[in-house]
Amino acid sequence: VYVFNSANVLQKFAYFTSTGKQTIQNLTTGNKKVVVLVNFGVEANYPAKTAGQSTYTDLVNSKLNFTSVPQIKADVVSKGLPMSGEASVTLQEGAGVAVSNDVTVQVYRLVAKVKLKGVTITPATNGNVAVNLAELGIMRAVKEGSVVDASNAASSSYVKGLDNASGTGDYNAGLNEIVTNNYDPLTNEIYFYVLPNFGAGVT
Repeated sequence: VYVFNSANVLQKFAYFTSTGKQTIQNLTTGNKKVVVLVNFGVEANYPAKTAGQSTYTDLVNSKLNFTSVPQIKADVVSKGLPMSGEASVTLQEGAGVAVSNDVTVQVYRLVAKVKLKGVTITPATNGNVAVNLAELGIMRAVKEGSVVDASNAASSSYVKGLDNASGTGDYNAGLNEIVTNNYDPLTNEIYFYVLPNFGAGVT
């Protein structure tokens, strides 16, 4: 939990592992921006958390890398998917006895789940055409996204998920491994999680 003052300077960062009600004490009164990041792992993984120095802009510029997103079902269940959200609040003097300083922050997942049921290939010519799918991956998969969802539109760095015939390019074998290892025999689907693609040129 991040609490920024009216100048967007971090007043306090608090790290919680319990699901129970938590209280952040020793805050000043006035207008605040509260940002919540969830499921980023240990406290060391949380960016821009130095009180009195870190700013909201620092947090916006912090990135969530594709490789830090849980992919297989066991990791998703045990670690959870990264989420973020923010809200504004005006804090009043008091510890919540006569004055409530409660704030509700809606958090949103920072990843998208993709499910593949099958592949349909329509030849450009009449007749039968031999097809051999040697590799399956994700084209233009975003390498990283902001931990604050509002800035993801600025992302333009991609991982190429399919190699070309000449064997050149920056094909990422890790993407192919993720796709091929997450087959569900009950549904005949392959699923995986990627960062939402809001990059330039995406339709």
